[in-house]
Amino acid sequence: MEKISKLRGFYLFLGLAGGSFGSYLSLLLKSNGLNVSQIGMLMATGTLIAICVQPLWGVISDRYNQARLVLLLSVAVPALLAVLYRSEYFIVLMLVYTVSTIFSSTQAPIADSYAIAAANRAGSTYGSIRMMMSIGAAVGAIAGGQYVSKFSVSTIWLPFLLLNAVAVAIAFTLPKQAEENHMMSQSFSQGVKKLLGNRIFLAFLGEASW
Repeated sequence: MEKISKLRGFYLFLGLAGGSFGSYLSLLLKSNGLNVSQIGMLMATGTLIAICVQPLWGVISDRYNQARLVLLLSVAVPALLAVLYRSEYFIVLMLVYTVSTIFSSTQAPIADSYAIAAANRAGSTYGSIRMMMSIGAAVGAIAGGQYVSKFSVSTIWLPFLLLNAVAVAIAFTLPKQAEENHMMSQSFSQGVKKLLGNRIFLAFLGEASW
């Protein structure tokens, strides 16, 4: 139960950070002088890169048995880089958003692997843990609006940094690997290979792309 409490706290602060910052990122970029096209290009590029690098993070986590380290980096790097969102240069903002997305793209799969393993061991449910992030995101969005109304949107990175710092502190207390109970029967890379070998799944992706 202690591990589940830690994970709920981790998800809560992760949601608070993301809700308070992500909801107002476009506003922040606009205040920095970016136009609509530049903001769209920046976010589209980051999303594309996240799709490409997410499997790579899974392979690294499996190969070197460093799930906790990867999780810590996924939270700490975007938080530290957030201070650079004060820049007015498009290329700087593009680099910051891209690097942040590269690291943050692995937050969900790594954190979820911890949550699923912990829930199975404690006889609880994954949803009861993951729900805390949704609650945090909703509360964070409201709190972020209050913050922006009282302070400059250019400083919205500050609560994002502080809330993520709490999430990092909680993550430090988690075990090195999420699968310490050996409930996972195969690695991430093996799972990806098996998934890509599923013709029904590939056919579904083909249909969805049209």
